Amino acid sequence: KLEDALEKLYSGNCPSGLKLGLRGNNIGDEGAQALVVALTSGKCPSELQLILSENHIGDEGAQALAEALVSGNCPKGLQLNLAWNYIGDAGAQAFAEAVKSGKCPSGLQLYLQNNEIGDEGVQALAKALASGNCPPKLQLIFGENHLGDTGAQALADALALGKCPSELQLIISGNNITDTGAGALADALASGKCPSRLELDLGENIIEDEGAQALAGALASGKCPLGLYLDISANNIRNKGTQALVEALASGNCPSGLELILDRNSIGDNGVQALAGALASGHCPSGLGLDLIENEI
Repeated sequence: KLEDALEKLYSGNCPSGLKLGLRGNNIGDEGAQALVVALTSGKCPSELQLILSENHIGDEGAQALAEALVSGNCPKGLQLNLAWNYIGDAGAQAFAEAVKSGKCPSGLQLYLQNNEIGDEGVQALAKALASGNCPPKLQLIFGENHLGDTGAQALADALALGKCPSELQLIISGNNITDTGAGALADALASGKCPSRLELDLGENIIEDEGAQALAGALASGKCPLGLYLDISANNIRNKGTQALVEALASGNCPSGLELILDRNSIGDNGVQALAGALASGHCPSGLGLDLIENEI
């Protein structure tokens, strides 16, 4: 039985960094509830990776796991991978309450991509981010849900309040975010209140030149956080958007340590020549990373 096997997990003898891959089984809500005993024991190894994707886990199982997170006994660096399940707004709201409780472990990685999270769930998660109680180095991965521009606006509002945790990773790829949502997030980036080393993944959305121009304006504002990682891959950015990003890079105002991911757009030879000109201007930030994989060069 799963319960019997899990007793070994909290024996206190498991190695740190243990990866327990249980993807594609039939754990369901009942099995998720059984995991709570292990997670709340205080004896699970640090940096435990618990892969529970594709296991028919719904809101009930998510709520049980959220209760485990607020116990204060979960290991540091816990990765809780619940991708490709059936978690909706109720489950997301439960995780939001947990994340803002102040009791979640530092470095928590919460994978919720490819579930059924909509407006209510993302609004709750945004409020949690704005609470000032989230753990440092929090990773929220909820790509391929139903956020849209409304969800992007809620997250932008949270970022602009200045209470999000340092080194936050916010992965919202594949959520039908358009130029409107990109503009809201650009405003947040230009507010000067985003956390240092923010990772913002907007890949595989519906962002075109207008959204890229808004993001470029944020980069050129001089107020983006140091070490910003901005992924706008697999959108529909063409000449105008590329030119705006070029001008931002050459402005001398982009943050040091910037990583700009432009993979799988529609950037051609003219765009890459303009980017080369920006690199040669002497004004690009130190530590710049620029990815142009699978464009039209």
